Amino acid sequence: MALTIEALDNVGVEVSGFDITQPVDDALAKELVELWNEHAILVFRGQDVNPQNQIAFSRVFGELEMHPLAATTSKEYPELFTLVNDPEKEKYMVAHYNGVDIVGRLDWHMDLHYTGKPNRGALLRAVVCAEQDGLTGFGDLAKAYDALDEDTKALLEKLEVTYAFSMQRRHMRYVDVDGYEPGAYSPRKPADIQFPNFPEVSIRRVVTHPVTGRKSRDLRSSSSEVVAPHKAGFIQRMAPSNCSSGWWRTRASRSFITSPPGTGDGAVGQLARHALRHRHPAGRVNGHLTHHHHG
Repeated sequence: MALTIEALDNVGVEVSGFDITQPVDDALAKELVELWNEHAILVFRGQDVNPQNQIAFSRVFGELEMHPLAATTSKEYPELFTLVNDPEKEKYMVAHYNGVDIVGRLDWHMDLHYTGKPNRGALLRAVVCAEQDGLTGFGDLAKAYDALDEDTKALLEKLEVTYAFSMQRRHMRYVDVDGYEPGAYSPRKPADIQFPNFPEVSIRRVVTHPVTGRKSRDLRSSSSEVVAPHKAGFIQRMAPSNCSSGWWRTRASRSFITSPPGTGDGAVGQLARHALRHRHPAGRVNGHLTHHHHG
């Protein structure tokens, strides 16, 4: 049976015409991987998904990597990393935004960038969808890079940026902190919630997809400073914002962003690390997301 491909808004495609509970032969696996490389995000709706076949299906896209944050990894299925928006269970992730309690809000990021080896992709499954808010947004950094002028591209090619693992958004350079107050249990350091203490790491500002060869921008909310600025003609270390005005102009364009609605009810999505970054705005009512990573 041929796959049916339908474009999402701006970024990615929805794929149907197969059954995740059935064996995936070599021809189907090849087609799915090619679609992933081309479109960066795939959404599969109406599938009968459970932890076992989520793990098995994800292996179609490559070798799996265990998540370094053991405190939020499933004990029964160590390949799965869980995010739960529940104030009783996730009190450490509650913060106040203009007087409203929000659980687990994550700004634009690439998973595992704080390890120095960001993953290539992840398979996400919404077990319980938030009743209000909670849509995960995906931004295509390859499209954003293509929209830059040639001088800015040449400048960014020369730069590396240092990233820091921050526990509170007020310590992150590129997030909106208006109306933000940390919650009563907001951790000050990783050890407060049994997370490892990741050292700062440096990553190139422009990265290249290992299969397609497309280049994409690399900028995240935990950026702290530019490394080796002399390579770009700068005299001293500097904040990334000083050389990123072109990126911030293009970042606002909706043409690079999608938030697939209704991704619960048996839907799973596959995203490519080298093309996308994403954010979880969180929700005010319980939501539960499981996913795992490809190295």
